[in-house]
Amino acid sequence: MSYELQTGAGATEAVIDDNCSMSKFYAIADKMTEDLRIKFENQTDNADSLYWDFRYKGQDLTLRYDMFNGVSICPQEEKSSPKKNNVIRSIAFFLEHSAF
Repeated sequence: MSYELQTGAGATEAVIDDNCSMSKFYAIADKMTEDLRIKFENQTDNADSLYWDFRYKGQDLTLRYDMFNGVSICPQEEKSSPKKNNVIRSIAFFLEHSAF
């Protein structure tokens, strides 16, 4: 089950799973690639976190994994926009109703 957080600038961050492994992050990324035709760019992989940038429906977003906070989708920039927030919510809804 996903839930939303709001950044200080009012942007939406959708938490897909707040307690998961890195292997689940990869499964979520694969699902997004296969079903939503997302292409990840600028992949930053650290020992305890992953940040994979992508563009979806004209919005620049990041799929993020952190060993302490799980997997989330957030905007690349904290600037809020209703369209960007709605795109984040639509991806979270899709993943919530998938096998995750």
